[in-house]
Amino acid sequence: MHTESSLYALFNRLPEGVVVADERGVILFANDAFVELLGYDNEILKGLNLLSLLEDVDIFAECVAQLMEKGKMLNADTAFVHRDGTVIHTVKSVQAVRENGETRFYITVRNLTEADRLNRELRHSKELIEHQAGELSTLLNSKHLELEEILGSISEVIWYIDDTTLALRYVNQAVEELFGLPKEMFLANQTLWQQRIHPDDRALVKTFFETLLPGQSQKIRFRILRSDEQLRWISSRIHHHPTLRFFIGITSDVTASVSAS
Repeated sequence: MHTESSLYALFNRLPEGVVVADERGVILFANDAFVELLGYDNEILKGLNLLSLLEDVDIFAECVAQLMEKGKMLNADTAFVHRDGTVIHTVKSVQAVRENGETRFYITVRNLTEADRLNRELRHSKELIEHQAGELSTLLNSKHLELEEILGSISEVIWYIDDTTLALRYVNQAVEELFGLPKEMFLANQTLWQQRIHPDDRALVKTFFETLLPGQSQKIRFRILRSDEQLRWISSRIHHHPTLRFFIGITSDVTASVSAS
């Protein structure tokens, strides 16, 4: 079981905002991405009630009601108020977790402004892969339910594969949105992800993994085919972990940006 501090350290490496609050809505922790999103100092945010940061306070009551009924809320449109008074439109997901007799809310917040999301991703993804790869792999293997729920709410595909066979060992729920196939299919058929690579790009991907040495991190962009045969461009930032013997990556759909360019 990982300590609270190790979870918070991981959250600070994620490109999306993460907030931990008690059942009253009082903020217990806010990661660096959320601090940057709203323009507050971390020490100011800690102890504030989420109500004071919402444009529409009724959103909080609706959220709590759904959490009490279902235990989670996914992809809810929410407007936060920046420190300078501007409104920040986001999508949030909330997971209620019972810990030591108390309820805590784990909240992920994604800025709907695409350029802002991409900038945060570029700043944080390299550090996430290079410095937290070992901890991330351990956390994934622990099958810790609460963390699995949190990773499942992140829009990027997080995965790792064997560095010899390229067999898939883990992937989060976001793979379903990207490929149009159930996560369970990828875990049952560990080479399915290779079969979905566009035939013209398979040699490129094969060479990439053959030449990425232990300890190195690189970025690759290539095409995949969804279950409906729709072509998508994806971008992956991949780290070859030198001791775990895994390729660990974060993958995003960049079709829109490729088409625009």
